[in-house]
Amino acid sequence: YVPALDALIRLEISEGKLDTALKLARQMQSQQPKSPIGYSREAEIHTLQQRHAQAIEGYERALALGAGSSSLIALHDALHRVGKAKEADHRLADWLHKNPSDLVVRSYAAGYHALNGRRHEAIKHYEQIVSQAPNSALALNNLANLYLEVKDPRALKTADRALKLDPANPLILDTRGWILVEQGHASQGIELIRSALAKYPEHPTIRFHLAVAQLKLGDRAAAKSELERLVNQKQDYPEAEQAKT
Repeated sequence: YVPALDALIRLEISEGKLDTALKLARQMQSQQPKSPIGYSREAEIHTLQQRHAQAIEGYERALALGAGSSSLIALHDALHRVGKAKEADHRLADWLHKNPSDLVVRSYAAGYHALNGRRHEAIKHYEQIVSQAPNSALALNNLANLYLEVKDPRALKTADRALKLDPANPLILDTRGWILVEQGHASQGIELIRSALAKYPEHPTIRFHLAVAQLKLGDRAAAKSELERLVNQKQDYPEAEQAKT
């Protein structure tokens, strides 16, 4: 019974019993040779053991048997880990060309491109997501941030759409507030950023945005206090170097 065996494999993995999990995964492959699950689980185990070449083989076999989004994403990551970035990106693009409605992989691709500084590629993916899922507040929020980074005038309207869908989300409150600050409306923006920080007080990016807004409004002492707190925490976040500067 595949679901029960798969649950057992995942349980063994969660308890760190990787050798036992691997035996069960191969048992599944033998008993269900046309199911991709056994190969996906074996690849997952190899990944946990830093055996990325073997993981790639497993994910390839799983995909050949009809595995879905999670296996493609895992394959992309594994290919990157063995230095095959171009092949990884080709497989990602090819998958989306053949499966344009796969919002799971498209969201992954959007985030991946944004993280690597390919803002315009990320924007295209988020625009596609929003066209298919117009009520995705998270996608709209991420798109608004990217629009701001490339100085696209649609940033504020996009943030407004996100906020309307999820008005209590601190990340969305922060995005709209930060856009206002960046567009020269710091007194309006800081109120939204403060609301975001009240809901998520330990988020370093929101705290950095508050410090910048305070600086723009001439409150240097408050801004310095926020920045010192951030720098002394030694957290890893995108604006860390800017905070030090």
